[in-house]
Amino acid sequence: MPIELTESSGSAEHIVAREDEVVVRLEENPTTGYRWELTQSGVGRLGLVQDEFVPGAGGDAPGAAGRRVLRFLALAPGNVQIHAVKKRAWQTDIAPSERRTFSIVIS
Repeated sequence: MPIELTESSGSAEHIVAREDEVVVRLEENPTTGYRWELTQSGVGRLGLVQDEFVPGAGGDAPGAAGRRVLRFLALAPGNVQIHAVKKRAWQTDIAPSERRTFSIVIS
């Protein structure tokens, strides 16, 4: 059974078994230039399976917000942190507008 993580998931550790799915859903409006960028650290390994933008209630209307949905597969045991920052890629000298860290324990 996959675990789902969002902005409100908090800092608790989430435990999964190898080959379980981890789904990260983060609010995003790419037309503003702000997009989520994710990196990993730690000993275990999550493999990115899918990265997509899913339109929200505004549908495909120009400028409509939605969610960035990232699907990972737990590949190697250990503790993994997913670090997410929301920023404009071209603004390298400005701090991200949001940060999230998700802790995953792969058994």
